[in-house]
Amino acid sequence: MLIKGIGTKQYADISNFIADWQPVYKYSHPEYYINHIDKALYNQVSFNTLFLWKNGQKLSAKKQYSVDRYWEKRDDLIRLQLNFEWELFESNFEPEKNACVWKIFLMHILVPSYFPIYDQHVYRAFEFIHTGEIHEIPTKNKAKYDHFKNIYHPWFQQVRKNSGLEAKSVDEACFAFGKALQRVNMHPYKVYG
Repeated sequence: MLIKGIGTKQYADISNFIADWQPVYKYSHPEYYINHIDKALYNQVSFNTLFLWKNGQKLSAKKQYSVDRYWEKRDDLIRLQLNFEWELFESNFEPEKNACVWKIFLMHILVPSYFPIYDQHVYRAFEFIHTGEIHEIPTKNKAKYDHFKNIYHPWFQQVRKNSGLEAKSVDEACFAFGKALQRVNMHPYKVYG
């Protein structure tokens, strides 16, 4: 697989890409994630804190309402954590209808080592890795969810298997690269590299 980097750098190996881009990763309040990811389904404060971390700022009343509704289905979440079934998740949380990225994050909370974090930045990174072009995440929830389930998630699992790297390392590298691509897309005439 050939990965074109920003500027003239190219990657022939995904492990080298991850080694270069993971150190660039920066996200507010990493302690929110580190201190709460393992407790989220057993502690509502931890659960809420993870969504606060993902949001990057205080949750609006509408977003907090959604998080509270997820928490009310905690028994289903615990069942899914023990034995994940796509159909059960889809029927209980309907990720194709609304708040797709948050519901995919909910899957990440269930099994962080198996379900990657998915958002506009990792989508942009994935697309650039595969096409050499910058593409933005679809606006329709169904298209986002289908891409995650059928394309991104299987690719992510293959990368983890082939590289032997932790899921969080791959997540962080893709996020950092996607953020860099966003800056390039916003300022296409500025030289990067």
